[in-house]
Amino acid sequence: MGSDIVCAAVSILMTTCVNALESVAGVAPLVERRERDAFMALTMPEVVGGQDLEAAQIVLRTGLQGFEDLSSAHPKHFRIIDGRKSSC
Repeated sequence: MGSDIVCAAVSILMTTCVNALESVAGVAPLVERRERDAFMALTMPEVVGGQDLEAAQIVLRTGLQGFEDLSSAHPKHFRIIDGRKSSC
């Protein structure tokens, strides 16, 4: 049962991040989803700058905090694979 709750939480956090990037920061990220292994990845376009970049970083930091909190609370059901080339 715990994994269902964690899966729903991850889905909501990821959807919220993507929606906030679009509506708050004006950035359309590339999102990859695979249902078979519950994989989700978000890639930012390289052309983001100025205020859009600042807003995007705030959204992403907030999302990362939520994912880290979830991972700490449910380590058996969720882990973060950090594929960033630089910190956000």
